[in-house]
Amino acid sequence: MQVYLKNIERLKNFFQSDYYRWLETNDPKMVKNVEDALYEDPDDCDDELYKDLAIKYNLECKKCNLFVDVNNQKIKMSADIVCGVKSLKI
Repeated sequence: MQVYLKNIERLKNFFQSDYYRWLETNDPKMVKNVEDALYEDPDDCDDELYKDLAIKYNLECKKCNLFVDVNNQKIKMSADIVCGVKSLKI
């Protein structure tokens, strides 16, 4: 969860900055580049996130992977699969 919180704070600061307003007016294509550079992929390996998701959805968790059994077949999933992609844009 710490990665999500850091991303929210980092992006919030960017979108409220004078630099963002300047880019919006002078080089709007660059906004996406800066946003991508600031954003850290939360499920790259956020142990706390994976543990919380495992508890919430009753899934097995090993390091930064979640597992579900389907027809006696173990399927490995990332947080993106479990939660879906969410926008952090404020």
